Amino acid sequence: MQAVKWWKQTLATAAILAAAVGAEQVRPVMAMPAAQSSSQAQSSSPPAASAGTQTPAPADASAKQQPFPFSHKRHAALKINCTYCHTGAETGVHADFPVQSKCMACHAQVDKDAEPIKQLAALPPDTHITPEKPVYTLPDFVTFSHARHKAAGAACAACHGDVWASDVVQPHLPMRMKACIDCHRENHAQVTCTTCHEAFQQ
Repeated sequence: MQAVKWWKQTLATAAILAAAVGAEQVRPVMAMPAAQSSSQAQSSSPPAASAGTQTPAPADASAKQQPFPFSHKRHAALKINCTYCHTGAETGVHADFPVQSKCMACHAQVDKDAEPIKQLAALPPDTHITPEKPVYTLPDFVTFSHARHKAAGAACAACHGDVWASDVVQPHLPMRMKACIDCHRENHAQVTCTTCHEAFQQ
């Protein structure tokens, strides 16, 4: 019964999201197989946020790096496209972070009484919700473009890992020149100095 209740909550939240942002921004939520047991459903997926209940902060201490507790894993069941929140992930130099209004598209109804959501709701709609401490930081003399890597067919998980399995995003690829060169060589990309060390290369 718990598995069925959780799945109904997930589908209801997905419907709210689709209505608020458009169905094209939401990847299809697959129906739970009838043969799947309650214990399997509970072990494979976290409980979805339900209206009026407080979203618990991730247990990991590094969650304090974020101004608001956010779990990709908790949102994974909604099948939101990465580019809904990270608008520049495929077309820009930087991936960018969501503005308050995008978060509130769902949280105006979901978990609206939770203290972090109340604090979020008090911000101006165009406020970018960014981590207090970046997960990845590159030196000023290194130029990186998400758009160029997307155009070359690079998958987000190659650098970021499976963020949908994480409550708190942790570094997946070391920010070292060797890691970049190894990946470039493996994928037959250029390894000349000017590929990454010229400001006009975007």
